[in-house]
Amino acid sequence: MTTNKKTTAPSETTAAPAARPTRRLRTVLTGGIAAAAALLVIGGSAYALGGSDDGGDESGDGTMTTTPAGSGSDAGSDADDEDRDDEDDRDDEDDRDDEEDADDQGDADDDADDQGGAADQGAERPAADLASLRSAAEAAQSEASGTGVSSIDVENGGYEVEVVLADGTSVDVFIAQDGTASQDREDTDDEDDADGADPVLDLSQLEALESAAVTASTDAGHDAGTIGAIETSDHRGTAFEVTLLQEGGSEVEVALDADLAVTDVELDR
Repeated sequence: MTTNKKTTAPSETTAAPAARPTRRLRTVLTGGIAAAAALLVIGGSAYALGGSDDGGDESGDGTMTTTPAGSGSDAGSDADDEDRDDEDDRDDEDDRDDEEDADDQGDADDDADDQGGAADQGAERPAADLASLRSAAEAAQSEASGTGVSSIDVENGGYEVEVVLADGTSVDVFIAQDGTASQDREDTDDEDDADGADPVLDLSQLEALESAAVTASTDAGHDAGTIGAIETSDHRGTAFEVTLLQEGGSEVEVALDADLAVTDVELDR
């Protein structure tokens, strides 16, 4: 009797080894990794690998070269332009400051000129009694070698006196409270120079002029005040003008004729 033998197949089959990547697939993978690594961010500037249209250049062997965004001569030129603009702005600001300083100095000089070139704006007004006015007038006349004076003004820090010279012109002389005298020959009135100086003030009439002015002021309902200025005038019908300072800063101006009769009383607020 013949026995049939059966051949039993294995219950499990051995898995076939995984296929190895082809050379083409490896090339694709390698190229993709290289492309991803080419994207760098350094100090805020992007470096990217791209075609020739995106700023990259392709050499003869297929190698790509990249140019950093915002770099090169254009970036350097822009930085230089910004530096020059900043310098120009600083120069313009300095020029404006210099002009403002010059204007401020000019205003200060004008204020000094308005006070005879020597008056101290912060100083107190000196005494306004007749003896002080006469003394200031005599000192100014001596300083300028004049023939007399035509006006005496009480200013901050001293007295401004207009001295009549021998040639018919006049010059302002400032007498400080300490007796220091200074001339300002440039501070003259062209119109006055053309017409000649005002008449010389007779210092012996100071008391009579003050009395007439005070009476006119009080008769007009104003205070007696204190003398702010005494001067001669060549206006028709007016020989003298006396300014009386009132409390509160206002002034009363009294005009007198040659006989010391009152021709006008005006309150200047």
